[in-house]
Amino acid sequence: MKFKLSLLAVLNLLFMFSSSATHIRGGEIRVVQEDPNSLECKIIFTGYKDSESGVEFGNGYLDFGDGTVIETMPNDFEILEYSQIFFLQKVKLTMTHTFPDYGKYVISYTEQNRNNFILNINNGNSVDLPFYVESMITLIPGKSYESPQFNLDPGFNYTFPGDLNFSMGGYDPNNYKLYYQLVEPKQGKNNYVPNYIFLNNMTINEYNGHLFWNGNVANLLNGGLPDQVEFAIAIKIYQLDESDNIIGYTVRDMQIVSFKNDFTAILSDTSVYDEDILQIQNESDTYEYNFKYVADSIGTIVSSELMNYPNALNYAVKDSVSNDTIYQTISISINYTELTDRDFPYNISIRNFAYYDTSAPYYLGMKTLGYTDKTISLYTNSNYQTPNINEILSVDNEIEKRIFVYPNPARDYLTLPIDVDNNSEVRIYSHTGQEVKSLKLDNSRIANIHDLKSGSYIGIVRNVEGEIKRFKFIKSE
Repeated sequence: MKFKLSLLAVLNLLFMFSSSATHIRGGEIRVVQEDPNSLECKIIFTGYKDSESGVEFGNGYLDFGDGTVIETMPNDFEILEYSQIFFLQKVKLTMTHTFPDYGKYVISYTEQNRNNFILNINNGNSVDLPFYVESMITLIPGKSYESPQFNLDPGFNYTFPGDLNFSMGGYDPNNYKLYYQLVEPKQGKNNYVPNYIFLNNMTINEYNGHLFWNGNVANLLNGGLPDQVEFAIAIKIYQLDESDNIIGYTVRDMQIVSFKNDFTAILSDTSVYDEDILQIQNESDTYEYNFKYVADSIGTIVSSELMNYPNALNYAVKDSVSNDTIYQTISISINYTELTDRDFPYNISIRNFAYYDTSAPYYLGMKTLGYTDKTISLYTNSNYQTPNINEILSVDNEIEKRIFVYPNPARDYLTLPIDVDNNSEVRIYSHTGQEVKSLKLDNSRIANIHDLKSGSYIGIVRNVEGEIKRFKFIKSE
């Protein structure tokens, strides 16, 4: 269904102010397990809301995925500095929770309401829809878990004409591989928002998270992209181990708000938008990127996992003028000798932003942020193999049917997690598919594997209702 421009005129007048109950624009959940020998984790929800709505975060529900659900209150949330966009406020909710056992958990946060007039959700009727995000984690004995880290906030603003380029600034503290995918936003567990429409020509680089959109709305609207309308997107970031098993994921739910600009706040050479792929050639190299701009003020952020390595990344920013055009030049120097060799990339994100006066009626006298990002992927060797993503993601739909056992590797006994029913039947198969052992669990949920030969095995657990869960383990000498 396509909107008529008369309706869009109404939407523009009511944009963001239709109801004092509508306020949520984005959010995500991170989980940090600081002690590998403890099941205590820190749960961190970061949210973004309208600063002028008068409605605070709170009265939502944080579900830890183990049967524990708590209701949040407004005073649970810390208000963070977020001066880049005048109509947004950033908040953080931090809770500590001890899980009952090792294994997989899906942690979620739900709260009313999303903003109204999100054009690609339910034909713009999004006012009564809950906001929902989730993250999946795997707690493994002896190994700490941490969700992906994102050093750049969602951009939200899209100044056009021109292309939107947004970098996640993401990396994994556990040294897992990350894989990025555009997904449908949800309003609850296994419950997607109604009538969601993906934006035409929006793409995301699967391996470094660089988001690109040219503003095409032909599948939504007549007459091209209007000023001051909003769209919802969700990005799912998977964590893959060395065998491409899904260890966890995080969903970033965010909005894109269009702002038409009579002059382009940030102009740039086309080459700046290319997502560079760099292969180590020398012990150190320097690269330069030029951003040219017309704006009241300008700034640059450089973010990378490389900053965790002493002297691995250095950069300098300077202004220059050539042929009456103002440039900001970013010089990046990379010292490869400081890096740990691995088969997936280190990513460098450059965010160049500018403030300019907006001519929008409500926002007269206010500054609007325009920005553009660049993502550079640095490979330390040529061994990187693109994983079979379709095969990996086919497992994601059955993620709750997989369990983790411990210890793993194991010599004599395996302990199954607490969500496995007592009296379940366990069958163990060799890597060739031959059944080598069967047993019934008791209250201890311990399986004796002393008599198995060393090697890799697959286990299948079937409870009395016939529900099946699977696990893998290694039998050591």
